[in-house]
Amino acid sequence: MSREKPLQTTWTRICSALGVPVTSSLDAVHARLPEVGRGTLQRIRNGVPGTRLDSLKKIAATLHISVGELVDTEESHGSTVTEPHPAWLPSPPVSLENAIHALLDAIAALPPARWASVKAQLEQAATNPAMRPEVVGELLLLLKRQQRDTATAEE
Repeated sequence: MSREKPLQTTWTRICSALGVPVTSSLDAVHARLPEVGRGTLQRIRNGVPGTRLDSLKKIAATLHISVGELVDTEESHGSTVTEPHPAWLPSPPVSLENAIHALLDAIAALPPARWASVKAQLEQAATNPAMRPEVVGELLLLLKRQQRDTATAEE
């Protein structure tokens, strides 16, 4: 993993894209990249954080690359979908049905006294236009079954 600061890596990418050595003077780089101020380039070269997004956009546009490619570093690859799932997180559901059952398991782990509160929250969630009513309905149905099964088991 690179020990360079991300903005110093950005400086390296700028110089490389401009076809100048990394050791080039600020004036030499600024002459090829007048869209941003000399001070901005100096801060990037020195690895000072806080470069404005609009400055990065101008640089990236001039170099015909995306801002992500301009500032991308090895450190930014710390979490990707292809990495193993962290052990401290529950496994992600692979289907809507599995997600519903995972929620039911979480609800079932709560003390029965909290189920009424969960039901009220689910009913409120059903009024949210972004929620899929069939999902909330299925959760409410499963919660009702859980309550019934628990009551039957206690008898």
